[in-house]
Amino acid sequence: MRSLPAGLAAELAKRRSSAVRVHLLDVQRSDGTNYFWATHEGVYPSVLTGSNQAYKPWLKADQLKLQFSRSLSADYGEFHLQNLSGNTIDREVAALLAAGEFEGAYCICRRWYMPLDAAGFEFHGFASEPEVNGEEVIFRILQLFQPNEQAAAGVIQTQTCHWRFTSAQCGYRRGQLFVPLTTATIFGASAIGAAGLTLTPDLYKDELVMILSGTGAGQERYVSTHTATTFTLKSNWTTVPDATSKFIVTGPGTMKVGATVADAFGPNLIGNSGLSRTVNGDTDANVYIISGMGAGQFRSIVSNTATAFTVSPSWSTTPDATSMFVVIYKSCDKDRASCNARGVLERFSGIIHLQAQVTRVPGSHGVQPGSGSGPGGDPHRIGKGRIVL
Repeated sequence: MRSLPAGLAAELAKRRSSAVRVHLLDVQRSDGTNYFWATHEGVYPSVLTGSNQAYKPWLKADQLKLQFSRSLSADYGEFHLQNLSGNTIDREVAALLAAGEFEGAYCICRRWYMPLDAAGFEFHGFASEPEVNGEEVIFRILQLFQPNEQAAAGVIQTQTCHWRFTSAQCGYRRGQLFVPLTTATIFGASAIGAAGLTLTPDLYKDELVMILSGTGAGQERYVSTHTATTFTLKSNWTTVPDATSKFIVTGPGTMKVGATVADAFGPNLIGNSGLSRTVNGDTDANVYIISGMGAGQFRSIVSNTATAFTVSPSWSTTPDATSMFVVIYKSCDKDRASCNARGVLERFSGIIHLQAQVTRVPGSHGVQPGSGSGPGGDPHRIGKGRIVL
């Protein structure tokens, strides 16, 4: 706290209070000239300059009005400046106000509490509609963001998304190997790595480490950070890996079938007798061979039994008993729910809402949507009407 400006001590004594609220108004015209007005004269910190400024006692405290709405479309403040003999605003300032030179000026209104030296409220806007008369100057401060004045493109935005499901926007990259199957030589409660890796640090931050075989097989964790050789994870392993553990680093997302070693294979077939899939329920997916014979290949599933997948086209290299594969989605509805179920929700940056239905009221002021008004028409202009949500 600091000492009170002149006059405020007496004001506090009259009110029998330990604190008083002062309204401060910082104003900056388009030419860069600053003005500092308050309900109580004094030196206060300015938002515009970042330093203490002398504020002149021109604001009338009993006439301050601040109006707020939830939609933000009509927020404003109304301010009255004294223009009385003996305590007047500068004649030059009054003339500039009368001439409209303050129209659009940047304004910052604060409720400043003394002697706490703290603002309990701050409102930013621009000056509008100044009115000068013999006793006072009245003007409004409109909030900086006026939704009703923003141009909106007439584009329908719906849940339809034209991104490929495996694109970065949706974030689904399961099967894309950033680090191929690697035997761990570095391990710990929340770490895994290999001395032979030469990675760019943190290139695969937020991706997924999966242990496919050895100690800890079946576990997967998100990468918090990594060096050239070692991944530090966002949560600890349930079973700490060791030198028998083999891992990969891939993109996060939900797999239909996790890492599985093939015991059924052929020129256009792969599977495992332990699976129990719904017959032809995986035709929306691909098979990726991630290690062993044929590693790096992927094919679309054209049909499946409970235990095996028929793919097209045929494998370039036929898998065998060393081949490990995963089954991942290749397509889905491109909306938030599907990205949540099949991909990575935090990477989905689409706009999901329904376009309001626009109709009109028939009559002399209405025009058919798209017909425009006047010769030639304006396809973006329609007459008076109503909006039905």
